[in-house]
Amino acid sequence: MYFYMVIGEESTLFFINIKSIHSTSNTRKEENFKEEASHDSINRIARIIRPGLTK
Repeated sequence: MYFYMVIGEESTLFFINIKSIHSTSNTRKEENFKEEASHDSINRIARIIRPGLTK
């Protein structure tokens, strides 16, 4: 499961892997794996979520 967040005017998009956070195979505590998407993907998804946000 992935969550998509559009933050600020620059529409920074983060992919948070929930399965990795709640993985029981890891002996460590919670870990957030965040990957910053490419600028094209950010603009494309931002247009889907909030039309008119990007030019």
